[in-house]
Amino acid sequence: MVFVYGSTFRLDNTGEIIIEPGGDISLVTEYDKIAQDLNIILRSQKYQYLFDTNFGVDYMGYLNGKSTSYYMNKEITTALQSYYFIDKVNSVTISKDSGNVSINANILLINGNDISINVIV
Repeated sequence: MVFVYGSTFRLDNTGEIIIEPGGDISLVTEYDKIAQDLNIILRSQKYQYLFDTNFGVDYMGYLNGKSTSYYMNKEITTALQSYYFIDKVNSVTISKDSGNVSINANILLINGNDISINVIV
């Protein structure tokens, strides 16, 4: 079986690898893999990943009131566009509530399909 978008370990909401009841490591493929990869990008704090300090999004300024929604929208769009299966980011909406940032994005993939993601950071 060939997976066009590859496969990787399935992660839970805390970022831990999911182990099946039989002891096998759960895998994620196709559009679920893309959604998981995009979640990882959006949940990663920029400047914290040693091998690529531009990976992720800089949320701290936004949460502290030092940057605007416009800047965050641009930052999120840039982070998403760095993913190799994305053709275009159609829309991004963000909101801030109780120390969290909620992100909704609609993305056009290189194969012409749309994918929507919702992430709370």
